[in-house]
Amino acid sequence: MEGFFYTCGSFDSEAELRELLLRRYNSLSILIEMSVVEFAEFVIYAKFREKEERIYMQWCAMLPTLNKYMSFEQFRAMITGENVDMRPA
Repeated sequence: MEGFFYTCGSFDSEAELRELLLRRYNSLSILIEMSVVEFAEFVIYAKFREKEERIYMQWCAMLPTLNKYMSFEQFRAMITGENVDMRPA
């Protein structure tokens, strides 16, 4: 359940969580049958996928305007800060 409280803290309301789950999975009935741990993992994954989709849509929109081609993986690393060197200079 690592990251569950961090992920849930990013929602402004319970309605936002429901909207995310309904938009991605169309029904809450499957969630009722899950254990608490499964549900927590499910919410974390749904939020992760939503973030990935937003980054992908941003990449698709910017791709025609880029001077030099950048793969989605490179773009995602740039947006999320995965490629930032945090070591002291």
